[in-house]
Amino acid sequence: MRKERPTAAGSLRVQVSLRYGRGSIKLEIPQDRVLDVVKPKSSFLRGQSVSKALTAPIGADPLQKLVDRKDRVTILVSDVTRPCPTDRILPHVVRSLKKSGVTRDNLRILIGTGTHRSHTPAEKTKLVGRSATSFSQIIDHTVDSVQQVGTTKRGTKVSVNPLFLDADFALAIGNVDVHYFAGYTGGYKAVVPGVAGKDTIERNHSLMTLPRAEPAIVESNPVREDLEEAGQLAGLRYIVNVVLDEANQVVAAFSGDPVAAHRPATKIVDSIAKVPIKEKADIVLASAGGYPRDINLYQAHKAIENASHAVKDGGIVILVAQCLEGWGNTTFEKWSTDASQLDEIGRRLSAGFVLGAHKAFALSKIAKSAEIIVVSDRMEADTILLKTFRKTQNALEHAWDSRGKNASILLMPYAMNTLPAIAS
Repeated sequence: MRKERPTAAGSLRVQVSLRYGRGSIKLEIPQDRVLDVVKPKSSFLRGQSVSKALTAPIGADPLQKLVDRKDRVTILVSDVTRPCPTDRILPHVVRSLKKSGVTRDNLRILIGTGTHRSHTPAEKTKLVGRSATSFSQIIDHTVDSVQQVGTTKRGTKVSVNPLFLDADFALAIGNVDVHYFAGYTGGYKAVVPGVAGKDTIERNHSLMTLPRAEPAIVESNPVREDLEEAGQLAGLRYIVNVVLDEANQVVAAFSGDPVAAHRPATKIVDSIAKVPIKEKADIVLASAGGYPRDINLYQAHKAIENASHAVKDGGIVILVAQCLEGWGNTTFEKWSTDASQLDEIGRRLSAGFVLGAHKAFALSKIAKSAEIIVVSDRMEADTILLKTFRKTQNALEHAWDSRGKNASILLMPYAMNTLPAIAS
């Protein structure tokens, strides 16, 4: 945010730049309305690199001791909707595996698409990067091709991609962020939803309605506990997890056991993403952080979740998100556009949990206390949940007309990486 000279009317204005798709949106706001600019604190932290993390795994032996040269190894990676820099992490992992004598023919990449779409050949190449030639196969997961491995204590029947199950050794690469109902991403979450069947994902996600299924909570979080048990049943042996800053640079890396190596990563995320605020604002103007975080509303919605913690009751959340792929999920779109009352979504979901509809339910809870606006030039909506504008300035004018010209504004330029909370 950069200060500008006073205008002819005498009010000092500040210039704001917000990431939008692969570019940015610039606008000016009167300085006296800006309550705060809330950003992650990642620039002050630097932990160990991926290569160092692989030499000092947590809760597990180094890969060279765990993997035999004859082992068939499957590496599970995130899809293109995630910001994980897989192409930068893979070379370190491949080097470690080759030290064990593992050959190219025994190395396979499985992309954890969950219920998301498959990838184009160009997307696969970009995702894997220069390490692509190290693998005999680079395959998308499909939710319809799964094999059951057991049932969790909470009753989730765990079905997983057979290409994951037939590996002699399975490891996962991912990044750790705050997640609005699983506590955090990363760890065993690579398996569920990454390579799980639709029924497994649906049952696990249905636990989001229970107490403690909240952001930045691991202990006694029913979703996290269930997916970790599912991941153990599926046989995930090892993770390489990184924490990223707002520029998608690696701040810290951890490797080893899927739980033991995951927990210290969440502590780093807490120190970065949890940002105290003095008070809530009338208007929260947020960006998901650009591509791929705003590839569609199904993903970018998580920024609205974080922004909702900083807005007053009766306030407005404005999300700047290009949403190249629109809603990103047809069920999410249908439930969002068909509903005529906010409570209707919760009632329908209580009658039978539907994957995709859970996003509409999450937005409905926020919409009960705050208006939601999405600024996008790729989608149009005027529903009970949200409305869209093509221009940020028009969205702000609407907010000022609704909440008054003196309404306070809180800026969240990297809302997907920021969890604001009133300072105690």
